[in-house]
Amino acid sequence: MSNPFEEIETRLRRIEGILLSRKEPVSNEPRIVNLDEFCKHTGIAKPTLYGKLSRGEKIPGAFKTDRFGRWYFNLATWDKYLEEKQQKYAETA
Repeated sequence: MSNPFEEIETRLRRIEGILLSRKEPVSNEPRIVNLDEFCKHTGIAKPTLYGKLSRGEKIPGAFKTDRFGRWYFNLATWDKYLEEKQQKYAETA
């Protein structure tokens, strides 16, 4: 007679494999964050970011939506911008 725990483990691994194969890439999902979260994600200091935004510099994925003038950022757009920039740099190097 086989060990029932081995059978359960085998089934769980098979189910896990099915679920992982069906998982969609996260990069297609819009990830909207506030200024604090954007700074943590990018490593850009808040004063630096505020300065760029106040001077009107274009930051990919940045937008204002609410009546209080708060800034929000689409991380998927930012990450795509960084990937494109890295590819251009790799081509020139």
